[in-house]
Amino acid sequence: MKLVSFTARNGQTYPGALEESRDLIAGLGGFGFNSTLDVIAAGVTEVQEEVTLPFFKASEVRLHAPLPNPPRIFAIGLNYRDHAIESGMAIPTTPVVFFKLPTATPSSSPKTPPSRTMKRS
Repeated sequence: MKLVSFTARNGQTYPGALEESRDLIAGLGGFGFNSTLDVIAAGVTEVQEEVTLPFFKASEVRLHAPLPNPPRIFAIGLNYRDHAIESGMAIPTTPVVFFKLPTATPSSSPKTPPSRTMKRS
């Protein structure tokens, strides 16, 4: 299950679960979840098929970062061999963990997809 946050045609933002095979998003707001973080906190790991949910066509909604306002962001540095070599650094024997500010998410600019705002050098 891939969790998403999306804005429907009515202008409301909801947590949802993406069903890639059918290009649909199951709206999870009907269960009392106000955000994707609420879904995670409740321990939801799958959507039962017998449950009646509103479904939205993925092409008819605006997707946002799954967690629009994450409480904290953990990142892993030098997480693959080539990255360490490219950086001229030794390959770590344990993960290099660091934190990022919540403003590092693309949700700070929801009208522009991240791929258009970020450039790779």
